[in-house]
Amino acid sequence: SYAHSKLFYQNPPKDTDTLKTYHERIFGNKKAGIFIDQIERFHEGIAQRAAKFVAPLAEQLGFPHFTCTLSLLMGNYGETPFGVHYDFLGGRTFHLILEGQKEMQSWQRAEVHRVTGEKSRNFYWADKEELLTHGQKYVLHPRDLFFLPIHTYHIGNSKEFNVDFC
Repeated sequence: SYAHSKLFYQNPPKDTDTLKTYHERIFGNKKAGIFIDQIERFHEGIAQRAAKFVAPLAEQLGFPHFTCTLSLLMGNYGETPFGVHYDFLGGRTFHLILEGQKEMQSWQRAEVHRVTGEKSRNFYWADKEELLTHGQKYVLHPRDLFFLPIHTYHIGNSKEFNVDFC
């Protein structure tokens, strides 16, 4: 939102800030998240490291038309704000936990459609409570790599401050 953008411009990170201290300085004790899509466009070092990371994965997994974008997810925001979803633009998704703990829950597409009775949506928010009683749960820690195949529905939960790239 515009208000959040203004907040960030008025309070840029200090040289002494870590991601966690910056988050605390901006939001205090409030539950909040910062999501930056295509972060590789803003930092050459991140782009170079991401390229080195994904090159062997792309070769091993045999991506026919490989495209990689990188998002930074950071905060103590609780559940993913847009609910149970699948990442329709990227297809296959990796989450690399850098700091803190994150819970993930995932479902195969057929299971989501069976539980909800719908087959056309890629976001489920209002009816997520029923979905949460199904699916596979994972607890991720720093340096864990979590892979989501194409069309795998999922939701994250950040009960404490954490940072991950996806």
